[in-house]
Amino acid sequence: MGSRIDFSDAPYPGLRPFRPDEADIYFGREAQVDALLGRLQQRRFLAVVGPSGCGKSSLVRAGMIPALETGFMADAGAEWRVLTMTPGDHPLDRLAACLSAQGERSGSEGRQRGDESGDLPTPLTAAALRSGPLGLIDLVRETRLAAHGNLLLVVDQF
Repeated sequence: MGSRIDFSDAPYPGLRPFRPDEADIYFGREAQVDALLGRLQQRRFLAVVGPSGCGKSSLVRAGMIPALETGFMADAGAEWRVLTMTPGDHPLDRLAACLSAQGERSGSEGRQRGDESGDLPTPLTAAALRSGPLGLIDLVRETRLAAHGNLLLVVDQF
């Protein structure tokens, strides 16, 4: 019988993507991270596409997000609220749930029935998103989602 191999300090997380807290062991993609950040700085919208399993999620989560949080985009600052969602079969409802879990409307209109959590009710959030082409922008403006910095919405695994 052979000796056991200890993988607790393995430099790779296996089949799951790297997380932002694993940025210190994520390396070799600096040029791609710089390219992503450059495009994000120019356009404020970025689509990272590629075949399944090529490392898109790791590139964004362990490469781009930590770089943003260290102030790579100086004009935007280092304060970023990052929301990650998977669209599934009902993308607008999933987006509403993601925003509801993180946001709070200015004043008290976002709270219902004594909810002390500060979460936006999902139906109210979904209705705001469906209100028109600027529904997401209006919702972010009237919530505290980006009050003290920037909001990065990561839509992962279409």
